[in-house]
Amino acid sequence: MRRTWLPKGVKFASWLGLVLGPVLVALGSACAEAKTRIAADNVCAPVASASKPEGGHAHLVVHEKLGKPVIVDGCTRDAGCREWARFSLEPPRAVIDVQLSPSGEHFFVWSRPDGHARELDLFETPSASHATALPIGHVTPGFGGELRWVSGDRLWHWWGCGTSCIVAQLRDATGAIRVTQSGSLVETAPDATRAVVADYGGAVVWVDFVTGTSFTVGPSGSLLFPTGVTFEKDAVRVAYETSSGTVTLDCSIVASSGFACRTAPSPSPSP
Repeated sequence: MRRTWLPKGVKFASWLGLVLGPVLVALGSACAEAKTRIAADNVCAPVASASKPEGGHAHLVVHEKLGKPVIVDGCTRDAGCREWARFSLEPPRAVIDVQLSPSGEHFFVWSRPDGHARELDLFETPSASHATALPIGHVTPGFGGELRWVSGDRLWHWWGCGTSCIVAQLRDATGAIRVTQSGSLVETAPDATRAVVADYGGAVVWVDFVTGTSFTVGPSGSLLFPTGVTFEKDAVRVAYETSSGTVTLDCSIVASSGFACRTAPSPSPSP
């Protein structure tokens, strides 16, 4: 009788599924998490999506094959998938992320060519005026950090620059810089219409994504470092640590001066 190392009653196909199943799930999760994965024949899709004005729901598909150019396909419910962007084989590049803008009219490819700093390529999606994706910008931010589309089809990019140090930039859809600010804390509103960059000493910067502008107040020497930001409809609350405890600033847009903050009243002590 031929002996086998499989446990009694376990078929080979079942064993193979038990062994390879978690591996395939892990690979799929890594693909979704990292957006793309370089392999001999691999496609990760979809990696980004948006609701386009024309053509219905759309998403991007990245093709990365060893020894082949990186290709980005745009896929819509009406037209299926077709090539939207192609990058030369040399130098080889690793795609970090691709995203469609909120309007679906733009997309970016964030990548790192071998031996070079990170690059950001920006495109208009195909439309009635141009049947293929139209390159509209190429910049080299260099830094990593977080990069995302926000309201107004603008790009919000921030990265760490040391202990309690953050740099944030707002770019338009072509990659041109609209706002650059630094601080020790950055928070983005849940609706992606604005952000706050707060720094030591009570300096608060309100960044308006829709208009591409920013307003600054402070600093005030009595405040130490920011610990938290809470967004409200037309205002923001910034908590600061001081030598005597926590102080909260209530900040909002003011028609006469643009932007203003005031110290929120301290809560009354419990009886």
